[in-house]
Amino acid sequence: MTILAIFTESAIPCTGLEPTIDIYRLDTGVLVVEDQQMEEVDSGQYSYDFTDWDSSIDYSVICDSVTLTGSERYAYSVIPEQTDIKFIRNIEGGKWEITGNQMIFSDEDNDAAVAIFNLYNSDGDASEVNVKKRERA
Repeated sequence: MTILAIFTESAIPCTGLEPTIDIYRLDTGVLVVEDQQMEEVDSGQYSYDFTDWDSSIDYSVICDSVTLTGSERYAYSVIPEQTDIKFIRNIEGGKWEITGNQMIFSDEDNDAAVAIFNLYNSDGDASEVNVKKRERA
């Protein structure tokens, strides 16, 4: 995951900085990236490639411009967990199949089931036709 920070001085993009980045896991408070150098992109933008990112974890990010002062010295962010987004991508991107009275949703690679729903007709009976209701199995 690429993390981007923008630094300005008096509202003007600030170039030529050598900012550092710290990243904390919010669930444990553990510092997982400490004082790593960010790369200048352009127009006051600096990036860091967070290679150890785990989509199921929330992180907080503090970017330190080092040389700017006051409120312009730091850039802050939170990286929320992406588990729900990954689930939605799997549901939308994988195959759907009705087997018996169950609808099975596979992951994007169609390797594994990510969700299974029991299907029912309007009388509440298990059914694969005239489905009116589904419940997560």
